[in-house]
Amino acid sequence: MSTQEKEILADAEQFAHKYILDNYGLEVDFTDHKFSPVDLDKSVGIHGHVKGDDDQKVFVLVKYDPLKVETLSLPEGTDKK
Repeated sequence: MSTQEKEILADAEQFAHKYILDNYGLEVDFTDHKFSPVDLDKSVGIHGHVKGDDDQKVFVLVKYDPLKVETLSLPEGTDKK
């Protein structure tokens, strides 16, 4: 992974973490990611789980130019604050 991709990923993870915490009150741990092809979209899909519960999966698709949550998948029954 290039230095630029590492910076994009770190920014996207930080943005997604804050978004989920502020809007849903959940702490999450991110464990995997995949960049979309640049010619298709400037986004990165980030997989993880609710902190302390590996079975409660989380997925966030973050556009990184500019930063925006495009898609969000949280455990069933998770309500917005």
